[in-house]
Amino acid sequence: MLTDRLPKKLPAIHLSRDITKHLKRGHRWIFADCFDLKDKSKSGIHELHLKGVPIAHGIVQADTQLRFRLLYLLDEKYVLKGNFKESFLQYLHWELKKAFELRKNFRTITQTSFRLVNGEGDGLPGLIVDVYDDTAVIKHDHPIMFDVWDRDYIAKKINQIFVWL
Repeated sequence: MLTDRLPKKLPAIHLSRDITKHLKRGHRWIFADCFDLKDKSKSGIHELHLKGVPIAHGIVQADTQLRFRLLYLLDEKYVLKGNFKESFLQYLHWELKKAFELRKNFRTITQTSFRLVNGEGDGLPGLIVDVYDDTAVIKHDHPIMFDVWDRDYIAKKINQIFVWL
């Protein structure tokens, strides 16, 4: 289950410069040059800090120049202070539901294939879900996403929220 795979306490990754205004405007990527060059954070979910203050949760990709993919800022409505697991699950459910609601009318008699979840465009970086007739295909665009987006949990949520699949 997804909750068993989520850490209780997130490791921190520290920005070396203030880019919060870009994040608040909707930019979801942070490149390697915004972090200390000596930073050796491992890939996975981290808490983003600026001057020692936590500001966001996201996914570190240690092996690419695209170093951090924002999940959510800590001042968003579904964030429960001090409870990462519950915040993450609420965030995931909220974003999936928005994506499903947006595309609920895409399936028609003549149109049976479409993209249901489009990664960052739907607030779910690295997660892609394509629908082909009555089958949903879950794809990850980086190896660390297999750890972040549990495909069994995502499939269960698809069946719960998007009942016409």
